Amino acid sequence: MKNANTIIETIIRQKQYRPLSSYGCYGKFLNLIPPRFKRAISFIFVKENKLFIALSHPGYKMELNYNKDTIKSLLTPFIMQNPQCEFMKVSQVVVFESKYSLATSNKVEVEDTIPRYSELANGDFDIDIKDKILKEKFERIKEIISGSRR
Repeated sequence: MKNANTIIETIIRQKQYRPLSSYGCYGKFLNLIPPRFKRAISFIFVKENKLFIALSHPGYKMELNYNKDTIKSLLTPFIMQNPQCEFMKVSQVVVFESKYSLATSNKVEVEDTIPRYSELANGDFDIDIKDKILKEKFERIKEIISGSRR
């Protein structure tokens, strides 16, 4: 009987799903990065022998620019341990800020702001007005209030 890992590995070995293995390598590499850098990184990808690191906030850019060598030094033992991630052997690390965040989902659910409540007034009030037009308007309001209680 096959378990989930075996099925996923079989699927990843197929040609059309080969990019999925690269996502697995990216995830493993991100687990090696220290937590203070990991918090700053939205996503990473390799293109044209360069490792691109997308940041979630521009404030982290300077710190990661100073630590490019640390990140690059983590790649060498990582590739030795994971031969399937050979494509991550890069010559340059590029750090940039991205408005897209894949690692963190900051989706805020918007709740309905229209107040939903039951009518507290019961429509029992006296109308002491001599003007017929105003009296009719107040009678109509009284009917609406008593109708909404039902």
